[in-house]
Amino acid sequence: MAASGVLLVAALAGALTLQGRKRWGAVGLLLGPALVTVMLSGPLVEVAAGAQGLPGVALLRDQHRALGLAALAQAVLVGHLLGRMRASGSGGAGVSVSAATAALALTVSAAPDLPGHLTRAYRPVTFPSAWASVVATINSSSDVPTTMVSLPWQPLRLTDWAGDRPFLDPTPRALRPQVLTSSELRVDRDGVTVVVDDHPVVEGQDWSRGELSSHALAAHGVTHVVTWLRTPGAQPKVGSGWRLVDRTDDWVVWDVSGAR
Repeated sequence: MAASGVLLVAALAGALTLQGRKRWGAVGLLLGPALVTVMLSGPLVEVAAGAQGLPGVALLRDQHRALGLAALAQAVLVGHLLGRMRASGSGGAGVSVSAATAALALTVSAAPDLPGHLTRAYRPVTFPSAWASVVATINSSSDVPTTMVSLPWQPLRLTDWAGDRPFLDPTPRALRPQVLTSSELRVDRDGVTVVVDDHPVVEGQDWSRGELSSHALAAHGVTHVVTWLRTPGAQPKVGSGWRLVDRTDDWVVWDVSGAR
């Protein structure tokens, strides 16, 4: 907040070095988008919501985009102020270079994604060695699967070895064949469950219970099933014709091309 405040003051100082309409135009570009965003998010929120039905207005739904104008104006005005300082010759090249370095440091400090935040938010996770074995078994198999299903049928995984935070199923990014995974997101809000699914599967509810019929597998061209064992969700009910390909403590791979 302090770094952002200093940069804003420097940008305003740069605007004040301009003359006439340029000065007020610069101030408007610097402060106007923030004022408009505050109004649309507060007193005019109902007007903004009602206008979403008008063609083209929905493009402005992400109001933070308007702040891009202010960010560009701030960058130009701070640079303009530094240029005026250098042109005045009052402080010499040393002061100008120091001011430019300070402005750059403030810009980095004002960014929300500081290295410290990233360090606290992210940490490396090592997969069990068996994961490499499963991936190698599938990717190097002479009987290369064409389409796989990753179970349990839900988008997130939660395992002991990854800690207490769920993570998106990485199976499609590790395997060469096409992998079908759930993209369903459930959000409980005010006692109502809202379901969002960008790529729904007709059999999704059955698959979420572990029920994979031979007809459904054939309809999607599924030849193999990989299941995560120690994560929330229903495990598949093994059907007739399923052939075990690989089993570890955390994963099982089935060949279902002969499912009946």
